[in-house]
Amino acid sequence: MDDVKTKFPFAFEISMMIVPILFKYKRVYVTEDEISYLTVYVAQFLENENVKLKTIIVTSQRHSVKQLLTQWLEMYFKNQIAIVDIINKEALKKMDLTSIDLVITLDSFLILKDVEVFSMDKLPEIKDIERLNSMIHMIRMNKRVSKLLDCYIQKEHVKVYLDTKELPELLQEMSQKLYESGFISDTKGFYEDVLLREKNYPTNLGSQMMVPHALFTFADKTGIEVALLKKPFEHHGNQVQLVFLLALEKKRNDEMNLLFQFFNQIVSHKKYMHALLQSEDSDAFIKNLYSFKLLE
Repeated sequence: MDDVKTKFPFAFEISMMIVPILFKYKRVYVTEDEISYLTVYVAQFLENENVKLKTIIVTSQRHSVKQLLTQWLEMYFKNQIAIVDIINKEALKKMDLTSIDLVITLDSFLILKDVEVFSMDKLPEIKDIERLNSMIHMIRMNKRVSKLLDCYIQKEHVKVYLDTKELPELLQEMSQKLYESGFISDTKGFYEDVLLREKNYPTNLGSQMMVPHALFTFADKTGIEVALLKKPFEHHGNQVQLVFLLALEKKRNDEMNLLFQFFNQIVSHKKYMHALLQSEDSDAFIKNLYSFKLLE
């Protein structure tokens, strides 16, 4: 146990937090050997899932200040970030930031287009721990959303409609595409189930978007079809232009919970929704979709 605790201290802490949970729900007393065994699996999970954010420190401060900042980050964030380099602003201008997740700086007014910047105007304080934790969480969530979009929303499943479409006809076409792509095996049953849900439990999000999905008909595998309508149709008092039709498997899916969080946030941002609705084709839609970032 001592050996495991030394090699995997963070995983060991998590395993110790699991112990009272196991007792609460299973009335099981976990032995020291079992805690060590659990720690090894938690460590493997962290290695696979909890990839550290590649981070650059940008500052023109003297060496002692750089050292203090590095020590502070090592103390509080060693399991969350990996410091790639410590450079000044001039060096930053010449650097390729494609693979960088986060920039931490003590210099004011540093703004980057494609990388999140965490700014402090002096050496870090206690309040900065919470601020940086929040930013790290946001970056991780947006990385997860990007993976979800890669997995479930491809441009071949996005169609821009120039002509007027009523909801039943639209859902029938989209259901057929889900069938042709192998997501569902019963087009008629799925389509009728989705219509039934819309009649009794409308899936409108905001005034211009809806996310229909079936009540009882489950998919062979999870898939999404997207319709962008240049001419809106009326549905429960709303003028709908954007439809995400979901085919969902019969299993708990935390990815879908995150996707619904993403949907709920995009409808509350007028500028972003406007850009999505103005997309001329599937390529433009996908580009605009990826431009959004979760707030938390």
